[in-house]
Amino acid sequence: MTTDDMVAARKRLMEFTDEDEALLRQFSGVATAGMAEIVDELRAYLNEHRDTAALLSGRDTEEQVEHLRSDHLSGLTAGTVDADYLIERMRMAARHERLGVKPTWLLGAYNRFLCSAASRICESSSSSDPERALATLLALQRLVFLDICLAADIYLAKREHSNREQQRAVSELPTPVLQLIPGLLVVPIVGELDDRRALNLTNQLMAHIRNSRAQAAVVDITGLPSIDLDVAAHLITAVKACALLGAEVIFTGLSAEVARTLVDISPQKTTLITFVDLQSGVEHATQTLGYEMVMTWPLRNT
Repeated sequence: MTTDDMVAARKRLMEFTDEDEALLRQFSGVATAGMAEIVDELRAYLNEHRDTAALLSGRDTEEQVEHLRSDHLSGLTAGTVDADYLIERMRMAARHERLGVKPTWLLGAYNRFLCSAASRICESSSSSDPERALATLLALQRLVFLDICLAADIYLAKREHSNREQQRAVSELPTPVLQLIPGLLVVPIVGELDDRRALNLTNQLMAHIRNSRAQAAVVDITGLPSIDLDVAAHLITAVKACALLGAEVIFTGLSAEVARTLVDISPQKTTLITFVDLQSGVEHATQTLGYEMVMTWPLRNT
């Protein structure tokens, strides 16, 4: 989709027409004359609220926000909505996001601007042409909603990028493989388990089994609410590969969702050993290895 196509699609979505642009151009002179007053009203509104007032408390931040407000509001009444307008709007939204402006604050500011602009539209033409005043107000409202949609796209894109970066960081976390006692490994999985990390887990587990000659490994997945089919396939592969090395894999802490996924993908001849919690899994493994669990307690002095 070209930039012009995107502009046309955005306008159609908001039902913003060429007639709307013409109405805003006619109102532009009135808006420009009263822009300083509109900006002052918006500043007063933002300073009434603790969070937004705190954002404006720093001099550098206040100057940046002031510049954005003036340019942003002037653009809304210029009556020219083209590719340059959309690009500049998205850049402004990105700057707002970097400054820490929350979406709810943007909505409040837009509402305040619409109220200020509406009063001036009514004052300028309501007595002579009330229908034109209403049409101008609706045109401005549609353009404001177009701006809000653009800002929402930018904020969502930033959020998705941040989530992807966090997931990438988690996928690169090494999974600890601990030797609890000779012959027994414990693998607590912390954080999300994606396809890449599941593959690394399989390789790590096999390497530790070879190096320590372990005969059992307890993999605790209590912290995983769900897994996808690719991750489940890697876990099944780990069971088979470790069995070839002479080690039994025991899963503990499975959620109902994880259990269903493993059942759906497991071949009929594959036996999965599972326990409800880590303690039960460790007790089973120690008994399998021939260890005897003995409970001890301090002797009282008599």
